[in-house]
Amino acid sequence: MAACVDSTLFHPKLEDLKQSKKRKSSSTTIFIENDFFDKSKRWLQTAPVCEEKQHINLDKLTKQKIARNHWRLTAEGKVTSSDNKPTVPKRDIYKVLCEAHALSNCTSRKGQNRKIHQTILCRNLSRHN
Repeated sequence: MAACVDSTLFHPKLEDLKQSKKRKSSSTTIFIENDFFDKSKRWLQTAPVCEEKQHINLDKLTKQKIARNHWRLTAEGKVTSSDNKPTVPKRDIYKVLCEAHALSNCTSRKGQNRKIHQTILCRNLSRHN
């Protein structure tokens, strides 16, 4: 997959954007920190088994963020929000954006948004209904 922007340029710009925000220490502002995502996913995976859930050491603030964002685990093991939108950690953002960009054939922003909605979001919604 050919990308219009090199990942070596993308990741520093993403970091710069996060640093420019008021809540730059947040693990979910701009992007989801990889460690935070992994811990949250493990915690969601053990949700049915309460005894195992207690062994995963999550602080109260992290549990509140998971509840506030309405994250849940799909049958395929993916983390989604309450409206079935995929939730991805920082390490996957570049790949997801490149896939979406490739699907749009480098069209305008409006065309790209429409194509993303038709292919990625609708495909995810149809799996859950």
